[in-house]
Amino acid sequence: MFGGVALGRWWLTPGRVCVETEGSSLSASNHYSDVVKANTFKWAIMDQLAKCKSSLFGDVILRHFQLRRKAIMQSLTEAQAAEFVHALAAASMTAA
Repeated sequence: MFGGVALGRWWLTPGRVCVETEGSSLSASNHYSDVVKANTFKWAIMDQLAKCKSSLFGDVILRHFQLRRKAIMQSLTEAQAAEFVHALAAASMTAA
């Protein structure tokens, strides 16, 4: 799960309906899914946390990430989770 959305291999790959059994196809799918996850973390989570203090909906954005913290953290790498916790704490202090 990533942010409440199941990220199965091939599922996010445009034009793919099912998993192919060839190693190279699965490898390409894994790479694609990893890139999507990394960019989702960078732009949909971290970028929004950085901008929430100056956003009209900043309090809503911050509250969303506070409520979804556990689910989000389960889908992150250890380094991403540490970065997320730090950014969430910083945004919370700014909002208070």
